[in-house]
Amino acid sequence: MRFKADISDHTSVEATKKLVMFMSKLNKRRCIIHATPDEFVLLNDSSTTRSYWVEVKLNPLEMFCDYEMSGLTPGQNEIFMDLSAADLSQALSGVETSIKMRLTKEGNVPHLGVRSENVTNSIPVTLLMSRHWKEFERSVPEELLLISIFMPSIKSVQRIIQSIKNIQAKHTIFAVNFKGQLEISARTDTSRFCAQIRDLGIDRTPNSRDAPEEAIIRTVLDTKHLHTFVSSIPNTFSYIKLAFYS
Repeated sequence: MRFKADISDHTSVEATKKLVMFMSKLNKRRCIIHATPDEFVLLNDSSTTRSYWVEVKLNPLEMFCDYEMSGLTPGQNEIFMDLSAADLSQALSGVETSIKMRLTKEGNVPHLGVRSENVTNSIPVTLLMSRHWKEFERSVPEELLLISIFMPSIKSVQRIIQSIKNIQAKHTIFAVNFKGQLEISARTDTSRFCAQIRDLGIDRTPNSRDAPEEAIIRTVLDTKHLHTFVSSIPNTFSYIKLAFYS
C-alpha cells in the first residue's frame, strides 16, 4: 500500500487544520483516515463513541496539489488508517504554508509521516483489514430521507445550543416544517427555551412531496452530545444542511 498527499495552498492548509481539529475535539482518542483515489475522508471511531457518526470528505483534486495512493489490491483500492486524533491535530497545529503526508514503515509498524515546513512528525497507525471496512459504512438510504433544511450561520446555532446547555436541559428538540421554519427548543422543570428561525431553504424528497406545508417533523437530541458537536464545527463550510430521516 502507498499513500502520499501534499498541500501547498494556504487556504487549503488552514481548512485541513480546522477540520482535523474538529475531529480531534469530537473524538480525542482515535480517528480514521479513509483514502481512495477520489476521496480523502476523516471518520470518527464508532467503537469509542456510539452517540454520533461524523464523516468529513475532501476532494483530493481541490484540496491537494499532489495526491497518490494505491490500496490493498486493484479491486480493493482503499486504505483505512486508524490513528490518534490528538497526535494528528498536534502535528498540524503550527503549520502555516505546507503539509506533506506519507504512509511509511518504521520497523514493522506503519506510520503516517506528517511534514510541515521543517518539522516532521511520525504517527503510528493501524492499517485496518478489509473485513473491518463495512463497519465504517454509515450511509442512510435515500428512501428514508424526509426533508433537508439549510441552517442559519453556524455561529447563530452555536449560541442557541449554548443557551440550552446553560439552562441544563437534558434534551434539545429540533422541529421543522415545509415552509422553511425551524424551531429549536428545550425544557427543564423550571424553564423553557425556544428559538424560531424562518425563511430557510428546504429540499423536499419523494417521501414528503405531498406533505402539507404545515406538517411538522421533530427529532430529539441529547444536549450534551449536541453541544460538543456543534461547538466544534469550524467556520470552514459554506453551508450546513440538517436532514431528517424516518
